[in-house]
Amino acid sequence: MASQEQAIREQQSALIATMQQQLQAMNLQPEQQQEYLKQCQDLHSLQLQQIQHQSDWVEKGQWQRRIVRDVLYLMIVDMPSDAQMVVARRQLNDAGQVQPTDDVKFTAVDVQTGDILFA
Repeated sequence: MASQEQAIREQQSALIATMQQQLQAMNLQPEQQQEYLKQCQDLHSLQLQQIQHQSDWVEKGQWQRRIVRDVLYLMIVDMPSDAQMVVARRQLNDAGQVQPTDDVKFTAVDVQTGDILFA
């Protein structure tokens, strides 16, 4: 979570600097500029608080992902190569972790063309 906090802080610094330049170019009154900057800082503070809460939940063991039955979940990933799939299947077979199931269905879609690659 520390890396996320750092990324948000860096993002905030860059955004504030850009906003200051844009607000000055718009010839806004200093009070108006400060109000816009404060709103931006408040939003980033909220993001940091949310990350801190998540981090606290994880440390206390209260963070659990729940997958619910009869809900459609969308996961977008890069397709592994055939060689990567062979290695993964071999590792699962060697570990005895392969359990065939009919409950899960996967569909691959080419996002550029919309063509269904397999279902």
